[in-house]
Parts: sequence; structure tokens; C-alpha cells
Amino acid sequence: NNDGLSTLLYDGYRLIWLHQDIISFFHMNVYLKALAFAPHETQIYQVYQTIGKVAQIIYPAIQPLWSPLVSTSTAIDCDETIYCIAYAPDESCFATGHEWGYVCLWDGISGAYMRVLTKCENFISKICFLPDSKQLVTMSREEEVAYLWEIDTGSLVLKFEGHSGDLMDISVTSQQLATASEDNTIRIWDIQSGQCIFILGSKETRWMDVVSFLPSGNQLFSADRTRNWIFLVN
Repeated sequence: NNDGLSTLLYDGYRLIWLHQDIISFFHMNVYLKALAFAPHETQIYQVYQTIGKVAQIIYPAIQPLWSPLVSTSTAIDCDETIYCIAYAPDESCFATGHEWGYVCLWDGISGAYMRVLTKCENFISKICFLPDSKQLVTMSREEEVAYLWEIDTGSLVLKFEGHSGDLMDISVTSQQLATASEDNTIRIWDIQSGQCIFILGSKETRWMDVVSFLPSGNQLFSADRTRNWIFLVN
């Protein structure tokens, strides 16, 4: 039936994720090195037992059903601490920001490490993809500047300079970038030209920690950590 087929296909999908290296490089050992270690209550394991006519051996360390963890990935040439992660809107890839300023790209489907996009001077504390998934913005809490990068080439497109304090947060739409800073202001930038459109802030606001555009892009939230205030700005 369709339910049984769907279950079997899902089991196969999880098995491939779990044993990518064995299936890719040692495919003759799939029966002994992969299927034999599938959770014993899954349909693919039961089929393996029936068709393979092998003795059922239940390894105590193996869970009876699939774990919520699908897979893990490791960067080949970047083993630093990861400080942030962002997923591209089109789900083609995701990016990680690292301790020594590396921005790494990973395949959005397989999770496999792809390449280093760029290397910045300070640790990367936040990454935001633009809605078209072709560019992304990075920031560090040790810098006053945000950067716009081209994903295909890794080239620097724009710098957003103007704050007098380190950045605390960023948020993007298809047309604008918002940056929150320790200088008690939020700046709104044109994402195409890099020009500052206007500045939000007053004597009452302190250390704008968080900024986030609403999905419409017409309003944004910000937060003041010293007074636990939340602001909604048109």
C-alpha cells in the first residue's frame, strides 16, 4: 500500500543520511555496514531481515526508531567554533559564521560542506540571507560595519559604515538593511546603494540589542536590554 511504500522510502532516506560515507565509497558493504545497523523496528530493517534471510541481531546501542537527529556535517578546512547559522530562503544552502571570521557554505539538501565563502577580520556573530538567496549580510559584535557578499563568487559587494559603536544585530528585506548598535541607534540602509536612509534613536534608548523586520518589511521591532523595552517602528 502507499503508506507502506512511503514509510520504506522514508527509511531509505534516513539510512542514506546516516551512512553517507559507506554508501558513497563502500557500496558493497551496505548490507553489513549500513542496513545491519538500521533501527530494528523500522520497515527497511524488517525487509532487510526477510529478504536477506539473516539472523536478527539487535545491538543495544541502536535505538528502535530513527533519532530526531538526521545527520551531522564537518567542514574540511574550517574546524572553528560556529557562532551563528542561517538558511537560504530557497533552501539551496545554509551558511555558518565562525570564530576566526570564516563564513562557510553547506548544501541545503544533503548538508554536505561546500566551501568557504569569505574570511573576515573578526568572529561572525550573525548572517542574514537576502530573500533572493543570491547575497547575504554578515556582522560581528566586534565591528561597527556590516558587509554584503555575493554568494556565487564570494566577492564583497558593499560595506555599511556609519555607526560609532559595535553592532549588536542586523535584519534584512529585499530592499533594506537594519543595523542595531551600541551607539544607541538603529540605522536603515538601502541594500542596493549602501546609503543610510535614516537613523532611529534617542536619549531614552540604550544599547539596541535586537532588531527584526516584520515579514511585510514595512515595520521592525527593536529591543532595549537595559529597560526591557520593545519598540515597534513604522
